[in-house]
Amino acid sequence: MQKIEITTTQKVAIEYELASWGERMMAFIIDQIVIFGILVTFGLLLEYMMSANFLPGFVIIYVAAFFVAYLLLSGKKIHQIAASDAIITLVILLILGLFASFVEGMKDTDLVLFLFLLPIYLFYSLALESIMDGRTIGKLAMGVKVVKLTGTEPILNDYLIRWTFRMIDIWGTAGALASLLVGSSPKRQRLGDMIANTTVIRLRSSMNLRFEDINRIKSLENYEVSYPGVRQFSEQDMLLIKTTLNRYNRYPNQAHKEAVGEVLHAVMEKLQIQQAPKQPLRFLKTVINDYIVLTR
Repeated sequence: MQKIEITTTQKVAIEYELASWGERMMAFIIDQIVIFGILVTFGLLLEYMMSANFLPGFVIIYVAAFFVAYLLLSGKKIHQIAASDAIITLVILLILGLFASFVEGMKDTDLVLFLFLLPIYLFYSLALESIMDGRTIGKLAMGVKVVKLTGTEPILNDYLIRWTFRMIDIWGTAGALASLLVGSSPKRQRLGDMIANTTVIRLRSSMNLRFEDINRIKSLENYEVSYPGVRQFSEQDMLLIKTTLNRYNRYPNQAHKEAVGEVLHAVMEKLQIQQAPKQPLRFLKTVINDYIVLTR
């Protein structure tokens, strides 16, 4: 698995696994399915409203649906809605209402469908990445997200640059350029990522363990327990300790060293151990083995 190290604004280096070409492609396909479903739903609703000569009713439903989607996808509660959110919604409603009045007399249903549904297709990725912290529905399903290589949070301008270059990366070359660059560049960046200084990472590490993996560390016959207090830990605690050790052993950089130190401190505090062990890694391995013996 290809990896990248990003230094955060707190000067802490964190290692991430880069999303593969396949994961990004699957996220794109899922997004296309979602967009198709939205377009079909709104298309049918728009045709019905036009046949009933009630296009303004469609506009109200159209804006209300996207406002509800915005609340759900951004995680905001009703009481967290800012005045700016409400004002923007009202402005959009007013503009679309005027637009609906303008096109209501049109007889060309296909043109009206095009005018209302094209923005959904065009702005889907830009809108969702902006409100979902670098994710779309497809990226969420695949467990990947857009991040800034500088360690800061991506802003609207970054997402806008990525979205703009989709016209070249994806649509202009039928995805060939994006596939070539993601597959060959060291940071798996398409052209839009290179310009915006972003990339796409995995949120679910391939190094995740199950408790059965811990249980196979070594034979525990005739084992003598050193820390009986480990009974108070949970399996999830042990998985966290083991995963931290694995990552440090595999990539002994400063970030993982600090992670081991934090885990060590937490374990010592829970076991009420005052003096730090001379060999922290061996101590944590002993804690894991003690837990296995006492709980199995």
